[in-house]
Amino acid sequence: LAIARIAPGGGGGIVVGDTGYSEDATPDYDGDDEVVCPAGKWIDPAFGPSVELYSADHDPRNKISDPSHFPLCALSRWVRKSGGRECPPGHERATVILPPKFVDGRRQRHENRKKGIPDIVHVSSPTDCLPSSTVRALRLLVNEQHNHDDGPSRAFAIYVHSAAAMDAFLFGRDSDAFPEAKEGAMCGSKKLEAAVMAATAQELGVGTDSQRGIHDEKGNSTEAHAERERRRRRIAAEIGSGVTRDIWRMLVLWEYGGIVVGRDALDAILAEGGSSNNATSASAAVTKGGVETMRRLMRQWSLETSDALLYFVNKPERLPVTDILGAAPRHPLVYYAAKAALRNAIWDSEKSITDIGRTTKIPPIKEGLNNVNKSWSGTKMGEVIRIQNGEGGDDYTLRFANGDDLLPSRLSSPRTGPWMTVLSAFGSDDSASAGAPSEEGIKDALRRFAAKQKYIGPDAMFSCMEYMLDMYVGKTTAKIGRKD
Repeated sequence: LAIARIAPGGGGGIVVGDTGYSEDATPDYDGDDEVVCPAGKWIDPAFGPSVELYSADHDPRNKISDPSHFPLCALSRWVRKSGGRECPPGHERATVILPPKFVDGRRQRHENRKKGIPDIVHVSSPTDCLPSSTVRALRLLVNEQHNHDDGPSRAFAIYVHSAAAMDAFLFGRDSDAFPEAKEGAMCGSKKLEAAVMAATAQELGVGTDSQRGIHDEKGNSTEAHAERERRRRRIAAEIGSGVTRDIWRMLVLWEYGGIVVGRDALDAILAEGGSSNNATSASAAVTKGGVETMRRLMRQWSLETSDALLYFVNKPERLPVTDILGAAPRHPLVYYAAKAALRNAIWDSEKSITDIGRTTKIPPIKEGLNNVNKSWSGTKMGEVIRIQNGEGGDDYTLRFANGDDLLPSRLSSPRTGPWMTVLSAFGSDDSASAGAPSEEGIKDALRRFAAKQKYIGPDAMFSCMEYMLDMYVGKTTAKIGRKD
């Protein structure tokens, strides 16, 4: 084996010598770097005898860790990272709701059920302070013991993830399968905020001087303008946080599995049949019909034998419902959907809003379906599709459930379902004026705005690349060609 030695005398020349080691031998000498060089592959694998165009041997994405062996312990710790603020009257803190003897009985169920959706319900909520009526309804449902001909149904553990808890989960841990998760959550929410700010200023007239007549005799803006501007920014931030929830939804299912239910969806379900069944209300009243609807859903989840459960609305077009989604840990649909959501959040070429809401909400599910089964659109409601396991194990399964039959109209209507969190952001502000835009006005404005979004170019409203650079270097950078 020829090696290079630095020539004595400090002349800088190179003398080639031979150590006698073969290419495959492991160097066992104490050589000095740059003085004695071993075979090429020991210096760097790229200097080995054969270099492939692409090798997955050292790709960290191919070394995905196993799911947690203690998912309930982990979830209990994540959901308690909420800040612990005092709850307002009529509300109470609820982070974990467990049925009696859940832990004692779960081990046997786990042994009998190696695959499938775990007995976990994740509720994503802005806060873990829930209306007391909602907490009572959830405790009633998890404590009920149903006995049927096919045996008792499974008991679910409910975990309420506040915005602070979701942020802690996304930013407080590293994901081997999704190393871009933190960047996607940060950048995607800011990109959507920028879009909403522009839409509300240009289309809705919220916070604009000319439409409100709020100048004094000297032409200066009044406090009313400042208040409307603060409201506009708060609305944009709340809507932008939907991207964080979309990404969190996929990652928590990837890691722990279970059923994810959004707070807006939960409120709509529990208020089914009531006079205040309004998605824009801060906390709709719980009704007897709503509890029964939730009971039927949980019964369906308890009897589900597939590895994933996806609801669809079918009129006027087939769309997946993302506010309720179930999957086993490490399900391929969740993987592909998460990758698509993160790409839409990070890439400057991807818009943040389409005519069916956030680009991190419904489009990633459809793209994930195309990746696991290109003929999914022909699957009938109630049927199960099989997804081949590339590692040679059992195939994965996915059931298509009919959302039109089980879900409230607020969730199953394409007119309202994808826009629920956007509408609730506008409707939850107590300072909203009587001239606030209607639901249809909000949706129409954002749909029109979606068609003219532009993220690439000197006059783009927002650049994820620039945002991340600003964050990393700690200073503001200016886009090339932009005029202040």
